[in-house]
Amino acid sequence: MKIPKNGYSYSLRLILHREIFYLSAILVLGLLLRIPTMGRGLGEDELETVFYVIDANSIWHIVSSSLSFNNHIGYSLLARFSRALFGKSEWAFRLPALLFGLASLYIFWIFSRSLLGPRLAVIATSLFAFSPVHMIWSITGRGYSVMLFFTLLSSYLYLKLLRYTARRDVILFIVAGVVGIYTHLYSSFTAMVQFLFLLRLRVTQPTTKQPDRSITTASFRVVLFSLITVAALSILCYTPALRNLLYDLGKRGRSNFNPSFPWSVIEFLSGSEGAPLAVLVLIVSLCGLVSLLRSHPREVRYLAFLFLGPLLVMWLARPFDLYPRFFSYWLPYYLVFFVAGLRTLWYSATSYRLGAVQYSSPLLASVAAATVLISWSMNWQDWIIDEGYRDASRAIVMDATDSVAFCAIGGNAEVFQYYFDRQIVVPRSMTDFLKLSRTHPEVRCVYFQTSWESAEHTEIAQFLKQHGLWSSVKKMILFTYRT
Repeated sequence: MKIPKNGYSYSLRLILHREIFYLSAILVLGLLLRIPTMGRGLGEDELETVFYVIDANSIWHIVSSSLSFNNHIGYSLLARFSRALFGKSEWAFRLPALLFGLASLYIFWIFSRSLLGPRLAVIATSLFAFSPVHMIWSITGRGYSVMLFFTLLSSYLYLKLLRYTARRDVILFIVAGVVGIYTHLYSSFTAMVQFLFLLRLRVTQPTTKQPDRSITTASFRVVLFSLITVAALSILCYTPALRNLLYDLGKRGRSNFNPSFPWSVIEFLSGSEGAPLAVLVLIVSLCGLVSLLRSHPREVRYLAFLFLGPLLVMWLARPFDLYPRFFSYWLPYYLVFFVAGLRTLWYSATSYRLGAVQYSSPLLASVAAATVLISWSMNWQDWIIDEGYRDASRAIVMDATDSVAFCAIGGNAEVFQYYFDRQIVVPRSMTDFLKLSRTHPEVRCVYFQTSWESAEHTEIAQFLKQHGLWSSVKKMILFTYRT
C-alpha cells in the first residue's frame, strides 16, 4: 500500500531522517574536534598502564595485574590489540577510547529519545558530545569512555527488561554488564543498584497500585537471573587479578573524610571547576528531574539511586583513591535532566499573555544553554593532561653524544624509559648518582616532582639544582650535570 505524503507514517520517517542527519553531523564534528589531540604525549596514568602492563610480554600479565587499580583490564586488552594492528603510537593506544566515546553518543541518543522525545534527544546528544568530561575521556587511553558506553547500554536495556523481556535484550544486557565491569570496577555499582532497585520493585508491588512500582513475575525472574549471571561472569573474569586487587586495596588504605567531595563530583559532571556554572547546571537539572518524575517516575527513581547510592557509599567508605572522575558514568543521565530542565524553563511562562513575561522563560532557557556551551568551548582543553613526559624526553636527548648518561628521578621515574631509545638509569640514592657521574663526563636527568617520590630522589634533585644546570618543560625539570 502506498503511503500518502501527508500521512502519519511519512511524518515519522521524515522526523527520523532528520534525527539521523543531525546525529551524523554531531558524530562527524565530534570526531574532528577529537582527532587533533589524539597524538599528544602520554599522561602519567596512561604511561604507567602502557609501560607496566600493555607493553608486557604476555596477555596473562594484563589480565592478572592490578597496578594499584590503574590497570583497567578490559581497556588494556583493547589497547594491546590496537597496538598489534596499528603499531606503537599514542593514537593507537587511545583509539579504543575514541571509538567507544563516539559509539556512546549513539546509545545516548536512543536512551534520551525514550525520555525526552526526538528533538530534545538531539540537543541532549549535542551537549553530551561536547561536554568536557566526554571529550577528555574520548581522547584519553583509559577505560572511562568504555565504562560510559556499557553502563549506559546496561541502564537502557535494564529499564526495557523491567517492562518486557526479549532474548536479544537479555543477552546484550549480560554482555554490557560484564564488559563494563571488566573495563572499570566502578561499573559494578550499576549492577548493584539494578539489583537493589529490582528488589525494591518486587517488595513494594503488593502494596502499591502505581505501574512504575510494579513488575511482572516473568520480568523479575529474567532480570534477576541476568544480574546473577553478570556477577558470576564478572567475578570469573577478575579471578586472575583478584589477589593483586585485594593486596592493593589493603596496601593503599583509606583517605581522610572530605565533606565537599559530593560537590566536587557535581562540579566535575558540570564541566566546570567553578561554582557559578555548576550551580546553574544543578538548578536546571533539578527542575528537569522534577519534570521527568511526573512522566517517567520509574526511570527517574532508578537514575537518582544510581547516582546517590554509589556516591554516598564511597564518600563514607573513604578509599585511598577516590576521585570525581570515577562517577563519569552518571554524566549522560545528568545531561538528560539538564535538557529536561531547559524544556521546563522554556515553557514555564507560556500561559501568560503579557509579552515580556511570556518571552522571559525562553530567553532564560536560551541564556542558560548558551552559558554552558560557551564555558565548555572555552575551557575543555584545560582538562587535557600532558605532564610533558614525551616533550621532556625529546628535549633531554637533543644533541647528546654517546658519552652522555641519562637518568630519571621523581615519581614513577621508570616510565620515562618508554620515550628513550637508550637505557636510562634510575639511581636509588645519592651514592648511585655520584657513581654514574664518575663514569660519564655529562649526566642528564629528567625529574618529575611528586608527593610520593622517595627521599633519595628529592636529595638528588636538590643537589642538581645547586651544582648543575636546569630548565623546565611543562611539569618536568631537566638537569645537566658535568664533572
